[in-house]
Amino acid sequence: MRRPTIVLLLASLAVALVPVAADAKPSKCQRLKGADLAHAKSVKLVARPNGDDGDDLLGCVLPRGPVQLIASSADFYTTVESYTIKQIAGRVVMVEASSSSQYAYSVSLSVHHLRARTSYGIAGTCSMIGGDDCASGGSATVPAAFVNDKGRAVALVVRGGLATVTAFNTLGKPRVLDSGPPSAIAPASLTLTGNLASWVNAGSARIARIAPV
Repeated sequence: MRRPTIVLLLASLAVALVPVAADAKPSKCQRLKGADLAHAKSVKLVARPNGDDGDDLLGCVLPRGPVQLIASSADFYTTVESYTIKQIAGRVVMVEASSSSQYAYSVSLSVHHLRARTSYGIAGTCSMIGGDDCASGGSATVPAAFVNDKGRAVALVVRGGLATVTAFNTLGKPRVLDSGPPSAIAPASLTLTGNLASWVNAGSARIARIAPV
C-alpha cells in the first residue's frame, strides 16, 4: 500500500513544479534587448531600429508585462518624425512627438500608462506651411508639464492669449485649475509632488490637488 502513496506524492510534486519551471522562462519583456532608457526596476524602455530609418520606442512592465509601442521616429525624405521622452514616473511615460513635412509641422504631448496600457493627449500644435492652424480644436503649446506615477498630469497650456494650469485624470479628462495671461504664469513655477500641484500666477503662489480627495 505504500508504493501507490509514494507514486501519488511524486506525481503531485511534479504537477506543482510545472508552473515554476514555466515561470522561470524569461518573458518577452525581460528579453527585450537594447539600452534601457528607463533606468528603473519596474519598467523597461528600449529604442529599437525600425524599417523607416528611425526607431521604435518599446516599453513594458517588468517582469512579464506585454511589450508595447509607445512612439516612433522615421525619415521618409519629405517627412521626418521624431520623439522625446519628457518624463518617466514609475510605470508612466510622458512623450513629446513631432512631425515635419513640406506641408505642415506638428508637435504633441502625450501620457502612456504601461501597466494599464492606456494613453491620452495633453495638447499639441499643427501649422501648415502657409500659416493655417491644422490642429483639431486649435493649436496649444505646453511650456511645462508633469505626470505622477498614477498617470495623472498637470500642464501649463497656452492657447492664443490665455494660459491655463490644467489637471488631467488617468483617462486624460482635463480640469482647469487656474488661468491668466501667458506672461502671468511662469512655466518654471509649475511643480508636481504626488497629487499636489503648485505654481505662481501674477506673483501669487497657488496650490491645488490634481486628484479627488
